[in-house]
Amino acid sequence: MKPRRKPDHEAVEVGVKANSITDPEYLPKSKTDGANGIVAEGNVEIDVRKQHPRSRDKTVRPDPGTVIRADGDKAKVTIEGRRINKVRRGGVRDSTTVSGMVEIFRNRRFRRSR
Repeated sequence: MKPRRKPDHEAVEVGVKANSITDPEYLPKSKTDGANGIVAEGNVEIDVRKQHPRSRDKTVRPDPGTVIRADGDKAKVTIEGRRINKVRRGGVRDSTTVSGMVEIFRNRRFRRSR
């Protein structure tokens, strides 16, 4: 199994708005537990609603009320969590909420060094 990188951000519950959000997909995390994952694309806004108690590192675990943005039509963010509510589609943007051990990964392009 390919090793995963550490998440860019963590939270207990977040709200997500983006131009498009994929349907939730099951991800095995360990032998007993699993999670669900979505990919949000295009002008992504993630609103941190609840945070782990006594969090020290505010860059990885920002305070409740913080909005994490990935601007641009090609911006992609992968979000994993135990529970993903139904994705509301319609209008200009899709939205949903994710709760339970939420991990946020900003998709980056890696360049090979020569």
